[in-house]
Amino acid sequence: MISNDLVKNEKGMSIAEAVMAISVITIGLLGVSSLAIQNIQIKGVNRNYLIASMLAQEGIELTRNIRDQNWLNIQNDPSDPSLAWDDWITDGSVPPNAATFTIDHTNTSANPPDQTVDDIADAGALLYVNDTDNFYTHNPAGATASIFRRLVSVLDYGDYLVVTVAVGWPKGEYVVETYLYNWR
Repeated sequence: MISNDLVKNEKGMSIAEAVMAISVITIGLLGVSSLAIQNIQIKGVNRNYLIASMLAQEGIELTRNIRDQNWLNIQNDPSDPSLAWDDWITDGSVPPNAATFTIDHTNTSANPPDQTVDDIADAGALLYVNDTDNFYTHNPAGATASIFRRLVSVLDYGDYLVVTVAVGWPKGEYVVETYLYNWR
């Protein structure tokens, strides 16, 4: 049994201690909420960098595919002198030995890349998201405009090409470069 004397001698929490406890809890909650807000904001930035890096890599792979298709064409008809390993990559470019173009998965020999685009800010560099398959394309038909633009630049050094793909969006740019060789 507890005596009344013991209960009377216990002291409660002072106002200063209560204010201090509330302050510590508030500072802790502010730190956690600030971190959560920052993570939400950076998620969008990271998402755009990831998409841009994949679009740039796709541009490299599509350009490499042109070179590989040219090799197959040469292999299938080695007697045709008009076939070259870098056909359709640097054809008709001004100045010679350099080209800029847009490219996407819909390009074929019947639908070659657009070589009229000279700058990533040009309207032709804008990428659209196809409404049916969600692929990025430069064709606005049946698609919704995205925030991304892509431009492929090629410098021809004879035995190799320097391919640079730039993907830009309002708050950033991602650039990747590779070398394509005529090693066959």
